[in-house]
Amino acid sequence: MGNKMDTQKDIVTFLSEFDKKIGYLDTAKLISEALQFITIKMKLKRASIAMLDPDHSGFIVREATIDKEELGKGSFLPLDSTHLSQSVQKREAIYRPDIKQYKPVFNVDARLLKSEVVCDFIVPLIVEDQCIGTLNGGSAKVDGISEHNRQLLTLIAPKLVHALRNANLYEELQESERKFKSLLNSMDDLVFVLDAENRFVSYYAPEEQLYLKPEAFMGKKVGEVMPPVVVEKFNEALVNVKQGKTAEYEYCLEMPEGKHWFSIKLSPIMENGEYAGLASVSRDITERKQAEEALHNINNRLNISIENMPNAYILLDQNLHVVEWNNAAEDIFGYSKQEMLGKNPVDYIVPKAGRHLVVDVLRKLKMGEVADYSEKDNNICKDGKLISCQWYNTPLSDDEGNVFGILLLAQDITEHKRAEEELAKHREHLEELVKERTEELEEKNNELERFNKLFVGRELRIIELKDKVKELKQKLHDK
Repeated sequence: MGNKMDTQKDIVTFLSEFDKKIGYLDTAKLISEALQFITIKMKLKRASIAMLDPDHSGFIVREATIDKEELGKGSFLPLDSTHLSQSVQKREAIYRPDIKQYKPVFNVDARLLKSEVVCDFIVPLIVEDQCIGTLNGGSAKVDGISEHNRQLLTLIAPKLVHALRNANLYEELQESERKFKSLLNSMDDLVFVLDAENRFVSYYAPEEQLYLKPEAFMGKKVGEVMPPVVVEKFNEALVNVKQGKTAEYEYCLEMPEGKHWFSIKLSPIMENGEYAGLASVSRDITERKQAEEALHNINNRLNISIENMPNAYILLDQNLHVVEWNNAAEDIFGYSKQEMLGKNPVDYIVPKAGRHLVVDVLRKLKMGEVADYSEKDNNICKDGKLISCQWYNTPLSDDEGNVFGILLLAQDITEHKRAEEELAKHREHLEELVKERTEELEEKNNELERFNKLFVGRELRIIELKDKVKELKQKLHDK
């Protein structure tokens, strides 16, 4: 009776000491401590753990021997090259008192014998009805593993499985958290976790991007460390967050390098349906805000230019309805912007007689073609007055070539047309005057030519008479 009691006490003591050895969450450390403990306590030549690899094609073996303190590096054994596979398949322990007498003989057995292991005990490691590997003990003596030690190995196998599983889960959790932190640190976003009292309990962000140093805000409430304007926005959003909804808003902080804008999203953390805190994701949108401000300023200047340009600026949507109508358009056509918004301008500023021409131009523009237009009296004003306009039209299209609107620029050329007409009339009048004057000159030239001919003929005759008189005088003298 006493020996039985002592045996039970020894088992409890052994198991208690073993529990202490496997209290690690580092798998390698856990295996090393467990196997060293087994080899020393049971005076075994060798102890090992063989874990099935993920695709169950073989075992990865980690071992410890009585004469080595360090854990042997893992080696791989194909599934069909060792008796370990029989223990896994049958899910039962295998005791081989004399390895040399056990059939079939595998190459691994020869290596065991060479390392002076002549007897071994193989215990399957089972978790949730699945065998994940084996715990193995080896002795340098034939039948060198006592029934007591075999019982102990069988008892510690479930403990070892549980410890390995916890260590694996912890390592997976650590790896997942490492990846998560790495992911968060690689992002431009700042992540903060707050408890139900709005205290900062954790953060994921490079310190150089923080508004305050961690020691200045960790464990403190938002209202204690953030500017009043930011706190006010936070409290407004918190109402929805505590109801299980997300909330988003933007805020500005004065940082050492200048003003920074942030966009923030608050997501509730609920436990058993109760609000337990929130996760805050902030993104620096300073560059976007600066770009928006620059764009706003450009748009303002552009709008001022458009409103003050001398030409009518009319923007149509894809349905040919007015969406922009500047001051010059109001001055030229007499309709205000409010009167024309949403209207088709053809119905208001184009005379009925010329609408078919304008409709054709707009059809071409909707197809993406550039089509300008100019005719005399091609537009009509609100007061019914006909005017002439030169139109410069451009289709507006997206990157895929789809027309989403039309830009129309119109210049009132009525006075120009009238000036051209007056100039044409004046030119015609001048041409008539020139023609009349030319005819008069031609007639005078003809008369002059006739007179000249008469005068020359008379002079010739006078000369002839003078010659004859002279001739007669000479004749009289000679007589």
